[in-house]
Parts: sequence; structure tokens; C-alpha cells
Amino acid sequence: MARSRNIKPSIMDNEELAELDPLTRLLFIYLWMLADREGRLEDRPKRIAAQALAYDRAADADAMLNDLASYGFIKRYQVDGKKFIQIANFTKHQTPHGTERDSSIPDENGEITVYERTDKGYVTKAKQLTNESLTVKQQLSNETLTVKQQLSNETLTVKQQLSNETLTVKQQNDNALIPDSLIPDSPIPDSLIPDSPIPDSRPSGALPYGTSDSGEFSVPSGSVAVAKRNMPPDKKLAEKSKKSVPVTGETWDAYSDAYRKRYGTNPVRNATVSGQLAQFVKRIGIGESPHVARFFVFHNNNFYVQKMHTVGLLLADAEKLRTEWATGRVMTSVEARQTDSRQNNFNVFNQLIEEKERRKNERNKQENH
Repeated sequence: MARSRNIKPSIMDNEELAELDPLTRLLFIYLWMLADREGRLEDRPKRIAAQALAYDRAADADAMLNDLASYGFIKRYQVDGKKFIQIANFTKHQTPHGTERDSSIPDENGEITVYERTDKGYVTKAKQLTNESLTVKQQLSNETLTVKQQLSNETLTVKQQLSNETLTVKQQNDNALIPDSLIPDSPIPDSLIPDSPIPDSRPSGALPYGTSDSGEFSVPSGSVAVAKRNMPPDKKLAEKSKKSVPVTGETWDAYSDAYRKRYGTNPVRNATVSGQLAQFVKRIGIGESPHVARFFVFHNNNFYVQKMHTVGLLLADAEKLRTEWATGRVMTSVEARQTDSRQNNFNVFNQLIEEKERRKNERNKQENH
């Protein structure tokens, strides 16, 4: 449900907000009206788009929320598996109506803010944090631990039984493969007798030890050998053993290497940065992303330098930076203003030419008549 909120004029002077797309900036203002008295709302991009951007059906609300989060205007978090949004500094700039009901959405710590109210329902200054959500969490956690312990005990019991049965089978197999009558008396301790098989002196083309024409397991009489069944490799296990290389690996290496050279320290890597980097690679392509990331760190744009070349800025200006890297031409704010001024002069000059042509045509018409 949308609510009346106070939007201050200073929002127009926010340079960081100005870096985002116009529709993203508009969505940020709309979020204030959708949020409750604590500045919280459910993180449901489709629903938010339907309420705030009903006439912009092509808008990607989830991507715009990620951009706002990357610049610190909102925070996306989860409590008990449910997703929520917290608008930064909401209570600092808003004074909700006294009768507006308390927020039913927990903060990132799982706590809900409850206000004391007068007989007529107006909020007083006193408020407290209820830990009902934390109590439920603790109960669920204890129950989960109990179930896990029971499962663990049962699993250990089954494993022990299987282990005992396996040892019994192994002992029987060992006795079957190497009878005591085939082991000669020797003063050499058993621990020093190697397990190497006897060299194969049979004619070429003979079946390996341990197999027969019917495929059954067997051991030739009078021979001592360690027989092993030839099994085909498990393709699934082979595939699982291959380490998957993350798509952001080369891009992160290029970015962090350039960052260390410029600032003399390693950049921060967390879940937010990893998500932003994955989006950047998806938008630019895995082949060009490392080059554009390295190019970005050495970009001397005033705003980039002030923010010390964060990955959030790399994602926000992904296409622009890729074009500058590919063309070798960096568009500065001064050059942009000069280009805009030249375009204005060109437009004025064209208007003068058109006006002159129009008057000339009018004179020609009058002379012909």
C-alpha cells in the first residue's frame, strides 16, 4: 500500500544518485512511498514493478534494485528465508503519521520495532525491539540440531554395521584368494612381503588374471597373484572431479591486479562484489571483461577517483567503459560540455539558414505574382 512521504529537494543534488539511470532514480523515490514507517518493504521485484512502474512494462525492477543496493541507497537482506528491503536513512528523513501502524517486517537482525501508543492510537516516543523472531529462530535451531544429532547417530550406527560387514567380507575374500597352503614358511615377517603380482609369462592374447571366458572372477590354481576386476571409469565421478572455473575469475584477477598497482592494497571481495562482477561479465562478455576492468581502474574520471574505482561503478557504467576501451577515446565531463555547446551552436546555425531560405522563397513567390 502506497503512503504519503516527504521527498526533500536535496535529493536532486545527490551526485551518486545522478550516476544511475533516470528510471532507476524514479523507482528510488517510489520506494519511499511503498515502504512502511521503518523504511522497509518486501523484496518482490515483480510486485514492486507492478505498483511503481505500471506504465513501464519493459523495466527490469530487479536490476534497478541491484544498482540502488550497489550504491548504498537500499539494502537487500533475508530473514527466515524471506527477502526484504531497507531504505538507507529512512527514519532520518521521514516523520510518519502518528497513527500509522508499526512495521511488521523485521530488520536484518530479525527484530521488529514496536511503539508505545496513546489511547487514541498515536505513537509516543518510547519504542522497543521485540525478539519474537529470534525466539522462534532459537527454537527451530534447537529442534534442527536435535534432529541432526539423531540422524548423525543413526548414520554412524549404519556406517559401523556396514564397516563390520565389509571387514568380514574382505577377510573371507582374502582367505579365498590366498590360501594358507600357498604361503611358504619364511622367517621374513608378513609386513615385509610385497603385494606385487607375479610377472605374466602367459602367451599373448590370454585373458588377465581374475577373469575367464564367461566373465566370472577366478584365480588360476598354483599361482599367487593380486587379482583385480577391470572396471570402466565412472563418467559421472570424472566430471565431478573436474574443478569448475568461475566465469568471473579472469575479470577479478585483472581488476585486483590493476587495483593493487594503483592503490597499493587488495580490493574488497564479498558477496555483493561477486554479484556485481557476475552481472558485469554477463553484460560485457567473458572475453572483453578483464580488459575493460583493468582499463576502468586506471580511468581518471573525477567521480571514479573520488570513489576509488569500486566494482559498483564498473557495473553502473559497463557499456560506456567498454566503448571507451574499444575506441581508445575517453569522454571527460569537459569534452562532453564542449560537444554539447558545439551541438547547440550547430542547431542555432541551422535554424538561421532555414529562416533565411524561408524568407527567400516567400520573396520569390511575391515577385512571381
